[in-house]
Amino acid sequence: MNDFLKNTVFVILMPLLISGCAFLKKRTGEDGSKYHSAAFNDKNSAPQWMAPPKDLSKSSKLDPTQMQTQADFHFALGETYSLAGDSEKAIEEFRLTLIYDPKSAPVRTRLAKEYLRRGMLNEAIEQAEEAVRHDAKGVPQRILLGKIYANLKLYDKAIEQYRVVLETKPSHKSANLFVGAILAEKGELQKAIAHFTNLTEQKSFESKHLAYYYMGKIHQQKMDEPGLDKASRSFEKSLKQNPGFEDAVIALAKIQLHRKNKSKAIKTLSQFQKKYGPKEKVSEILVTFYMDDEKYDEALAQFEVLEANREEDLNIKMKIALIHMEKKDFKKSADYLKSILIREPKLDKVRFYLAAVYEETKNYDEAIKHFEKIPAMSQYYSESVVHTSYLYKMKGDVEKAVAAIEKGLKNRSDIVDFYTMYASLLDELKDYKKAVSMLEKATERFEGHTQLTFYLGSMYDKIGDSEQSMASMKKVLSLDENHVQALNYLAYTYAEKGIELDEAEKLVRKALELTPEDGYIMDTLGWVLYKKGEIDKAVPILEKAYELKNSESIIAEHLGDAYYKYKLPEKAKKMYMQAVKYESDTQTIQKLQNKIRSLSGERQPASEK
Repeated sequence: MNDFLKNTVFVILMPLLISGCAFLKKRTGEDGSKYHSAAFNDKNSAPQWMAPPKDLSKSSKLDPTQMQTQADFHFALGETYSLAGDSEKAIEEFRLTLIYDPKSAPVRTRLAKEYLRRGMLNEAIEQAEEAVRHDAKGVPQRILLGKIYANLKLYDKAIEQYRVVLETKPSHKSANLFVGAILAEKGELQKAIAHFTNLTEQKSFESKHLAYYYMGKIHQQKMDEPGLDKASRSFEKSLKQNPGFEDAVIALAKIQLHRKNKSKAIKTLSQFQKKYGPKEKVSEILVTFYMDDEKYDEALAQFEVLEANREEDLNIKMKIALIHMEKKDFKKSADYLKSILIREPKLDKVRFYLAAVYEETKNYDEAIKHFEKIPAMSQYYSESVVHTSYLYKMKGDVEKAVAAIEKGLKNRSDIVDFYTMYASLLDELKDYKKAVSMLEKATERFEGHTQLTFYLGSMYDKIGDSEQSMASMKKVLSLDENHVQALNYLAYTYAEKGIELDEAEKLVRKALELTPEDGYIMDTLGWVLYKKGEIDKAVPILEKAYELKNSESIIAEHLGDAYYKYKLPEKAKKMYMQAVKYESDTQTIQKLQNKIRSLSGERQPASEK
């Protein structure tokens, strides 16, 4: 089967092949059928309470009225079962209908459709052919049989059915369009185009817009410029015949998009939508364009069209919620997310985003409540636990923050982020030994994990084991030579110890190349230069660091030391006072105050002796 039939024209061959909706009309209808479609109006004369009529086997004479009553009864049941989705029972009832009315072409056609629903093609063909045999002039059975033949690629037999229909009904829409579609499927494109062209010239053919549309789809197959030009003209003619025909405008927009004219495609669709919409299929395309371009207001308007037509589609509601979140309209976002959870409380993705909305609006208690409901096997569990721990920390309850991480580790010891978060909390609690013990085990389990190794190195430093600290930082750099934190940490450690100062400068300059505006790294470079005795070079670097981080005590102190060495005591004193202002550690504050007092007596600060 070529792409044309798969993707475009063959769509018209197969609609309602497995539909449960009956085409049957009232007993005196134009096709002579005796049955009604219960899908629309149950006029079948089934007895009261839906009880079957009396058993005919007790009578020696078959009463035609009773026979028809039995047939009506079973047909009504068949319709009921079909509408309920129970094809097996529906088939059983339609077959029982044929016992009482074996020559009914409409019943056999209805049965054929039900067989198609179950994929029973042989049985469907048998019943459709029987329907044609019993009523050779009936249109519905011919159309259905033609569709089945086309689906089996028996194209000549399919066309034969449609030709019979067209002999008595030359302007029959479906039969005419099916003939053109089959010709296209057979690869007889010129014949197909000629057939559709002929339809556009027939005054009695009322669906000229469809003929132009399918001509356009045939031309579009070529995907060359002449073919696309012809296709565009066909689609434009289709729209001239039926300005509100959304398939044609979508096809036209896709050609514009293929020609790299996205703005024109958007304009074509949006103008159509304003004038003839809202159309669901147009909205589906526009939302993609608008989301790609981050035009959230326009996307939202189209999503609302889709929502109105697909009330049960929770995915659309989710996308609307995320757009509101992107627009910082957190109340509307939360309302949508909550409405989804009411219907599907187990959707952890929705719950995660609702918690994120609450976090964004600083409603930490509600955020924590929802984060904690995320199950351990969810893909959102890692972030949920980390966020929960972080929010407890923000609320000033570090113990609960630790408990949240420990619970997370108990449930999922395979998540690396839990260990790094745990380390940061233990750092805040100054429980460095516990942090070292935990991280040593973690680095054994996740061998080669750079960030865990870095955290371990920083904790070694805090328990006074500088050798292990430097070894860890070197290991990090062996794993990732551009690890900025390790480059800076090792360089600063060397500077503090007054060793490997040339190597320290090399390391920190590399870190600064990677993050040029980082005040901490700038401070390390200035401090390395200070330690090398290059005070004139250190001062401007440290001034830049202070400019970037003027509320950091250690940076102010370093700049003060450099000013003092450069014989600028007043500036040094001012920096020491700034350092005291932002320092919380009592011992460090005492050291800074000693420096200030020393400067007042024109003596060298104690740390510089």
